[in-house]
Amino acid sequence: MATARKISDRKLVEAFLATAGIPVDPQLPADWDCTPHDDRPACHRKIWGRPYITSPEVNASKFYELRVLDGGAWDRSSWKGSFDSLSAAKAAAKRVSFHN
Repeated sequence: MATARKISDRKLVEAFLATAGIPVDPQLPADWDCTPHDDRPACHRKIWGRPYITSPEVNASKFYELRVLDGGAWDRSSWKGSFDSLSAAKAAAKRVSFHN
């Protein structure tokens, strides 16, 4: 997962919407992947269905995860795949439909 940082919900949405392509390693609130969707602020609906990519490193091996807040899980973003390269993750992200 992307490193959780303190960021306001408004700034989070602005950052997602300002990104021309797929956001990579966006700043996410600390509770991003442990907040029930019914408890999320209304502004999160603006980025509902919008894919993003994180680049965690595990055992000195970096990979790219494609995730999207789409209701696939009741309290977190949904995992859509892991990839060895950023270009492969971006290609897969383009196939994820937006629900906005």
